[in-house]
Amino acid sequence: MAGRLAGLTRPVRLALYTRADGCDTCADTQAILDEVAGLSPHLSVERHDHPAGEVAPGVEHVPAIVVLRDVDGALVDHGVRLVGAPVGHELTSLADAILIVGGGDPGLSADSQARLTALSQPVHLQVFSTPTCVYCPRAVALAHRLAVASPLISATAYSVIEFPDLIRRHRVTGVPKIVVDTGVELLGAQPEAVLVDAVLHASN
Repeated sequence: MAGRLAGLTRPVRLALYTRADGCDTCADTQAILDEVAGLSPHLSVERHDHPAGEVAPGVEHVPAIVVLRDVDGALVDHGVRLVGAPVGHELTSLADAILIVGGGDPGLSADSQARLTALSQPVHLQVFSTPTCVYCPRAVALAHRLAVASPLISATAYSVIEFPDLIRRHRVTGVPKIVVDTGVELLGAQPEAVLVDAVLHASN
């Protein structure tokens, strides 16, 4: 991971939202982020701890990581989030999110970026993964690329094994699974054009 983050040239802030009680993985997530931040001088971590029973702003579950671009001291939120402790292959998803947010260019094709300008309503992508899923980081990264490409798209990646309520609510029987708002559901790592189609359909 250190080799990959060596390519980060712009400041990125990792905002960690936790709860004081009732969060079994919050302390582990803090330790992981502190270690990751030590791999690049362009990374920093800030923690927002909330009393038991409260939900962190903008997220339903904790621990939640909001990846922010630091532009001359002003933090820019592209809607890129990861929820759950980033372990196993989900650590790759965290590294990808840092590089995508810090890179400026979302890395989509010119056709996809042009098509996303037609969005007229906000769209939220939820990507469900597990630490052992080798295909999940690709699905998470694509969702995060779309979020950086359009101010109307946000994307949250869940380490779903930590949240059985989400498994039940979204009928997660396999991963990666992408839910576009509360409608379109896609199972498996999807081509870029397919996910762009689903986002545009959800926005109409």
